[in-house]
This record gives sequence, structure tokens and C-alpha cells, in this order.
Amino acid sequence: MHLDDWLAKRSSHDKLPKLVVALTFDDGWQDNYEYGFPILRSESVPATVFLVTGLLDTHQVFWPEQVLKLLTNTPIDTSRPEFHWLKPYLPPKSSPNSPLTLTEADSVIDRLKELDDKTILAHLSGIPELVAAGISSGQSRYILSNAELEEMAHSELVRFGAHTQHHFRLNRIELGSTLRDEIVGCLQDLRKFGGTAVPIFCYPNGDITPEGQHLVKSHYQAACTTKTGWNPSDRDAFDLHRFNLHDGNSNSAWRLFATLGRGIL
Repeated sequence: MHLDDWLAKRSSHDKLPKLVVALTFDDGWQDNYEYGFPILRSESVPATVFLVTGLLDTHQVFWPEQVLKLLTNTPIDTSRPEFHWLKPYLPPKSSPNSPLTLTEADSVIDRLKELDDKTILAHLSGIPELVAAGISSGQSRYILSNAELEEMAHSELVRFGAHTQHHFRLNRIELGSTLRDEIVGCLQDLRKFGGTAVPIFCYPNGDITPEGQHLVKSHYQAACTTKTGWNPSDRDAFDLHRFNLHDGNSNSAWRLFATLGRGIL
């Protein structure tokens, strides 16, 4: 069932179905429409997509994907000025003559999270390899378009929640005005979707701050975290847990059930 319907039933003390599942998608990737939506429609399964509203209908993409593309396709020569900032975050024995492995690149992305998002994006904008690869030059689209969103909304199976305007992690935002724009502005952006927009927030990267949590609680009815597990009927509506499934941990029945089992335990 829809996540907001479950929350409404819970708040009105209606009897909740046993083992009911609410399906959610984070970020608003175009593949939600291309691959996920046809299955949702064929099986009549409802879902909530948490949108990064500032990137909708654009050719922009989140910085981790830009870094991943860069590191796994380009040898990083830290003697080049545009790569100086990356040097402290690269593996100590990385070769300037060959790209990093996927595992190495993932580790770099984790270390880069000590920086704020705007700083990382500013550095990436000066790297010509990203433009040449098409990831920041408008040659490919990674995020949902307005036409795709309208079709999904018209099905009445898909509803849209808030995931900030630019996917900035709340714990790396210094300006109060920027924090408010990311949280409250995102909800205002969702109004164009009418009744398919739901006042539920999803924390980027699971990062929560007291100031951000206060804004979320003041403007939303609930919030999803990245914490793993079930949600019993008495779970705090602003501390909703989920099972994080992706192609790496659920691309077979065995992996799917193993991931669910680890989450339950």
C-alpha cells in the first residue's frame, strides 16, 4: 500500500494489514520510469518516489555518479591543477596511468563526504573529462522528466515525496537559508503534482541535524531515514526505517532474501 495511506491508517487507529509493504524509490532516477514503472503498472503495485526537485527535467546528475564516472574511466594525474583537490582522498598507491577500480572509487566517494556538496560540485565543474564523457554536458539524462512524472502520476500508482531540491546533505549545509530552501522549498516544488504529492521527507544520505529535523517536523507529516528494519505500529513517524535494496544486494532471489534476513536480524 502507499506509505502515506499506511501512516493515515495508523494515525486514525484503523486496523493495519499484517506485513504490509510500502515501496519507495529515492532520488528520482530516470530508470524508475524506464524499468520500474512498467512492472508497478503490470502488477498494480503502488509506490512513493522521493524527488530531488531541482534536478527534475535537467541533464544534471549527483556528484557521486560524476566522481564514479571520472575515477573509473580516467587516470588521475594529481599533478594537474584540476585534480589537486582530489589527492588527499585517493588511494595511497593509486597509479596516475590507470583508472581506479569500482571498489576503490566507492572508497573515494565515502571519503569525499567530509566535504560539503557545493564544494565538490564546484571542483567537478572544472574537469574537462566529465564534459567530454557527456555526464555534465547535456548529452545524457539521468533524472526523471516532467513528462515521465506526469505519466506516472496519472496512473494513480505513483506518489511523490520530498528529497530536498539538490540532494545536499543536511549536516554539510552551513547557511540557514540554504537549509530551509532544501527542505521547505522542495515541498513547495512538489505542489505542482497536486494530489500525488505527499508531505513525507526523505533524508539525503540519511544525514539528520537538529535544525533540519525541526524544519522537517514543522512542514511534513513523516520522514524516512536510511536505517534498516521494519516499522512497527508505534514507530516514530519521523524515524521510518526501510530495507535498502539495489542491484548489488538483490540481483538474485538468494541475495534478496539474504539482505532482508540481515536487516531483520
